[in-house]
Amino acid sequence: MECFYAKGQQGLGNRIHATEESGRWVCVEARLKLNTPGQKDGYAALWVDGRLDTERNGMDFRGTYADHTLNAVFLEAYWNQGSPADQYRWYDDFVVSTKPIGPLTATSNPVLIMTPDPGWCAWQVEVAADADGRDVVWRSRPKQVGDGRLAVAAGTGEFGGPAAGRTSLSPGPVYFTRARQQDAAGAWSHWSYWHQPFVVAR
Repeated sequence: MECFYAKGQQGLGNRIHATEESGRWVCVEARLKLNTPGQKDGYAALWVDGRLDTERNGMDFRGTYADHTLNAVFLEAYWNQGSPADQYRWYDDFVVSTKPIGPLTATSNPVLIMTPDPGWCAWQVEVAADADGRDVVWRSRPKQVGDGRLAVAAGTGEFGGPAAGRTSLSPGPVYFTRARQQDAAGAWSHWSYWHQPFVVAR
């Protein structure tokens, strides 16, 4: 069996386990196609928040073995020498499927959730109608951390760009979000990556 890691042509290098990305949900979707026994025609790919990050063709996962195909799926966080510190990771909405799953479906005024961090006092979110943030359609006003929930609505922020004058998101595009946080001294963190893709139900 070959191990794989190869940047896709659209590779992000997205540091989903970086400290500055903690507290945010990330959508990870993988595809695996076993090789025909005796041939190197397998395929593996990984999407992070709806964008291709890694892929590899010509894989030989099982040599000539043909008795059965995939029979187990594991979620692992492996360190060769053991983790250098206590770490935590949460999984939700785990799905195994024979076809692409795609982004989450939300209402036209979705509620965004961020894990509260005692080191931050407030947070702010932007929503864009594209993965690169060129079409920002909503920006929240700064919100005290509280319970970590924020509704995308006219009362909590301002709709702009192609959504100017609206009071909710329209169905159609895949939306992406990014966030930043403010400390007790009033200093803002850098904006996060654009992530957490979702679509609005029709």
